[in-house]
Amino acid sequence: MNDLSLGWQALRVYLAHYRQAPLQAGAILLGVVLAVTLLIGVKATNDNAIHSYQHAGEALAQQASLFISATGRDATLDESLYFALKRQGIAALPIVSGVIEDSQGRKWQIDGSDIIAALHSLPQHTPSDGGELPLTALLSGQPLVLVSHSQYRAMGFSDNAPAQLALGGQLLQVKSLPDSMNLGNRLYLDISVAQPLLQLSGRLSYIALFGDAAQLKHQLAQSQLPLSGLQLTEQDQGKALTDLTRSFHLNLNAMGMLAFLVGLFIAYNGVRYSLMKRQRLLLQLLQQGLSRRALMLSLLLELLLLVAVGSFIGFLLALQLSHWLQPMVAVTLEQLYGATLLPGNWQWSWLAQGAGLTLIAALLACVPLYRQLCQRSIAQGTQRFAQQEQHRRIHRRLFMLGTLLLLLTAALYPFSREHAQSLALMGLLTIAIPLLLPQILQTSLSLLTPLAPAGLPRYAIAETRELTAPLALAMMALLLALCANIAMNTLVGSFDSTLRSWLNTRLHADLYIRPGSGEMAALQQYLDVNEPKLKRYYQWPGTILCGQRQ
Repeated sequence: MNDLSLGWQALRVYLAHYRQAPLQAGAILLGVVLAVTLLIGVKATNDNAIHSYQHAGEALAQQASLFISATGRDATLDESLYFALKRQGIAALPIVSGVIEDSQGRKWQIDGSDIIAALHSLPQHTPSDGGELPLTALLSGQPLVLVSHSQYRAMGFSDNAPAQLALGGQLLQVKSLPDSMNLGNRLYLDISVAQPLLQLSGRLSYIALFGDAAQLKHQLAQSQLPLSGLQLTEQDQGKALTDLTRSFHLNLNAMGMLAFLVGLFIAYNGVRYSLMKRQRLLLQLLQQGLSRRALMLSLLLELLLLVAVGSFIGFLLALQLSHWLQPMVAVTLEQLYGATLLPGNWQWSWLAQGAGLTLIAALLACVPLYRQLCQRSIAQGTQRFAQQEQHRRIHRRLFMLGTLLLLLTAALYPFSREHAQSLALMGLLTIAIPLLLPQILQTSLSLLTPLAPAGLPRYAIAETRELTAPLALAMMALLLALCANIAMNTLVGSFDSTLRSWLNTRLHADLYIRPGSGEMAALQQYLDVNEPKLKRYYQWPGTILCGQRQ
């Protein structure tokens, strides 16, 4: 029989062994599953968010190329400009947006547009897409709110019962649409309903233009429309939001990689423990005539099988983890950066990336261990002294590697100027500390032995020295988990402190109130009557343009 057949037969022996000792296989699978779950879960969340920045368009429409808006924070456009653009043959979409309160005092961001113009902007619109929309109700001006199915459930509505929402004193029916229609977390209304609700009758928040940006600019220049004093903004494909949220996603990636590293240590510890328990079995296989090459091949096949099973289970759990993280991340990004996240879509490439990275890391960690085991003499299979000497050599090499990483971190620290570089140095420090642990313990115990009194104290120190070698990896894994926990807390704490420092710098008052349109006079009267001694300051947004304030 060739080595491949012998290796396959040995693998069947290992499977029979795991049926008798399932905890050994469970420990390895636990590490792989944990590593892949956290790595892919965080990656899926980040990738979906970045994809939303780059591809999110207007509600029920494609991504616009240009935007026409008025200068000033709350300034609006006259809707006659939209009709003039349409007469020029320019593909445009009128948009009104704003914040409005419901009957319970909750604030909602609503968007309104011309439903026909929105659907006309889609390049590959099909009747099946429109079949999901209540076009008759929208075109007849019925009070109807459209939300994505995910947002519908987040609002607490049941799929089997009719849903209603009171906005601005008007009762509206709520209908959910599939997440694939890219509404995100927006509440969409037809413009004929949204304008009265936002008190913007005859006004627009901005106008979205579709087509080639250069051609649109040429058309606008030739149209002689009254565009002076208006802002013309080009679509940046989410580049501004991607740059703005880079540190946020970098922190998430760093936490995912740290958790991946901890999971790999757990898996490696499980492999080492399993090999320790199977030393007698492996020795018997060698004595029965199994070649060392076939033994090595069987161990590699076993590792490949465990990584494949663990990666697939971890991939499924990662999708669920991303499903749980997505709403929290969406709320954070919406409140901090004003981003709109689209529903997430999973990709098979994530499974390949997670499994490939796990397999490479597992091979780098386990192949030296397998080679040691396969090259061991059959007659020396149970010699204790040889194993101890081998452990000492490994501990010295780990100590040298950890020291080298510490020196490298110290040398590169003065040149660290970016957030990503600081995170990389933190990762090197997190890995270096556990590598120093076995040799430090051995050296410390050796120095303590002459100082300890004879009897039980010296026996305890000697016993601890004996247990350091077999338990070194477990202690390194625990220390790595502790270092990773401290590193994660440092990442989260630094992000939180930076954000709070920025907010404290920008926000000087204890309470900020931003009343809606027409509510300022009533608020001033209320404060004058009820809190006449309360210090308050008023702010009016505006823009200086060509020496005139608008």
